[in-house]
Amino acid sequence: MIQLMWGNASGQDLDEDVSYYINIYNDHKLSANFIEAAHLAYRLGNFYDQELKNDISKKYFQESAGYARESGITILEAEALYRLANVLSRMANLPGESKRTSILREAAKNARESRLLYLKSDLENPLPLVEACLLEGEANISLDRSSQAIAPLQTALDIAQKRGWKEQANEAAESLFEVYTNMGENAKAEIYAGLIREYDAYFNAKDSLDIVTSQKNELEQVNIQKEGIIKAKDSELKDKEAQILLKDRDMRIKEQERQLALQDLESEARDKRFLLHILMVVGVFSLALLVSIILVVRSRRLLKLKNEKIMEQQKQIIEEKRRSDTLLHNILPAPVATELKQNGKA
Repeated sequence: MIQLMWGNASGQDLDEDVSYYINIYNDHKLSANFIEAAHLAYRLGNFYDQELKNDISKKYFQESAGYARESGITILEAEALYRLANVLSRMANLPGESKRTSILREAAKNARESRLLYLKSDLENPLPLVEACLLEGEANISLDRSSQAIAPLQTALDIAQKRGWKEQANEAAESLFEVYTNMGENAKAEIYAGLIREYDAYFNAKDSLDIVTSQKNELEQVNIQKEGIIKAKDSELKDKEAQILLKDRDMRIKEQERQLALQDLESEARDKRFLLHILMVVGVFSLALLVSIILVVRSRRLLKLKNEKIMEQQKQIIEEKRRSDTLLHNILPAPVATELKQNGKA
């Protein structure tokens, strides 16, 4: 179902939206889509009714009722006829309206048709029926057709009393009082006058109750505001206490941090002293080790020199031996020389 939403539109947007939906409505009519046409015509009528454009809203409500009747949508037909009767009633009461009587007759006729359709329908909420009955009764009273106003007004009163709708019941009672007064039936008129007084007493009591309730609510609101102020002060006090506790905690934490810092400094000083002692021990040990290394290196160097001297002497001895052997071989025969080397004598 298409819904019209023009409540917040600007003037230009409003005209464009209405034109758009009017085109859709015309398309539904041309395509014989009477169900959608009935709904859309009702919404267009409702829109123009809110804009107080009576002639245009009257046209669309009439067309909506016709298409709803064609489509068998009884509730929509009844609602469209009621809205049409309401527009006609407003038109009839415009200043200087020359066709007031004929317009009222048409309004009464449409309201009656709406009432009969509502009566055929199984309404969960019969308020639309009550409104249609009241409208029909008021139109007939304005047309001086009091006898024709009784049935719809009595229906409205019965339903309103049963449902507890006191405003609608009071309106029906006032109209019936006017009807019977116009007809000269004072006894019946007095019955409805008594009913009106009862409703007046009820409304006065209700107004008094509303006033007292309003005053009570105002006092409660003041008390709530006072309680709010007290709660705000309590909250502020708690916040202050919390801030003091936080500051106290921060001070304790800072004191602990200061003590830890002092301990760290003392520990660092001890570590430095210990490191210095270690460095001194290591220095002494390193010095002793260095001296030892120097002595070892020097000893090795001296040993190397001695070995080199010994090797040089060995070379000289070997060379001397070779020379002596050569000399022996040159002087003596070989066997004699060999025997002499081996035995030391020949």
